[in-house]
Amino acid sequence: MPRLPNHSRAREKYIEEHTLLFNKNIIDAQGVLAEDIDLLIATLTTTNGMVDNSTKNMLIVAQIDAIYAAFAEDQGIELMDDFIDRTDGLFNLNEDYFNSASDVAGSIFDRAKNFAKDSVYTAMGYSLATGALTANGSLSNILTSTGPIDAVKSSLFSAIANNLLLTDVRSGIQTITTGTKDTKGSLEKHLDSTMSQPLEKFDRATGRQFSLGLELNHAFYQGGLVPASRDFCTVRNGNVYSREEISRFGTSADQYGGYTNKGAGEFQGKFNSGYNPFTDLGGYNCLHILTWISDELAYQFRPDLRPPSAT
Repeated sequence: MPRLPNHSRAREKYIEEHTLLFNKNIIDAQGVLAEDIDLLIATLTTTNGMVDNSTKNMLIVAQIDAIYAAFAEDQGIELMDDFIDRTDGLFNLNEDYFNSASDVAGSIFDRAKNFAKDSVYTAMGYSLATGALTANGSLSNILTSTGPIDAVKSSLFSAIANNLLLTDVRSGIQTITTGTKDTKGSLEKHLDSTMSQPLEKFDRATGRQFSLGLELNHAFYQGGLVPASRDFCTVRNGNVYSREEISRFGTSADQYGGYTNKGAGEFQGKFNSGYNPFTDLGGYNCLHILTWISDELAYQFRPDLRPPSAT
């Protein structure tokens, strides 16, 4: 059985470990946001413990926008900086991997590496030159979105209109912002919807750009299976595919299975819009990565991929 080059599984381990650490930091930041919001709620005026239905209270709730903006500039930026630090380590592992997986070296490899790094970081809205998020970039837009406080504001305005008990209001908002043992809090949900599986996607995007620069045209669908693995990934796990085959994932032209509606290219977990087979793979919460390999290694795994002229 042919073997993958060195460092091929180091990325999987890194992603698993650093996803847990990044998620912990998200929860910690979410706790800070919850405290900031609770301090504001505590200033609402009440009568007999009930929140007053007053203009003053409405104006107090409106201050949440400013509170969240300050949170985004402080805790939010720290969170994104933490994410960038983790992507830096993952990029280095990709560099190690592609250095062992390709036959090129020196200036050619350096050009491919620089192309990959510039492309991936620019696409996600981070300037390598300034070391900061770019204005109106993907990451900065995540922070400026009011997603984490929209449900909070709606609930508070309703509480004021209905003269609810302040203690109940504070408890309810706490649940919204920090979640429960079975549900995620507002910041977690927001980041799930705006940067789901961020390290996996960074790895996939980095690998794709490296592969283009190094002219690697085949990839190993890598990551293993868990009880919750969906059919789409179960069918593909552990197999090698050409770039052309991957480009057809999620379409009726794909020759492989795992679909709920092959004619429409639909499978469990597929995003409703904007699906990219190279960076989204099995869709929502997919933990798989693409490990790009040389043509010769691909032909060892799958002799049918070898063109007649290469035999």
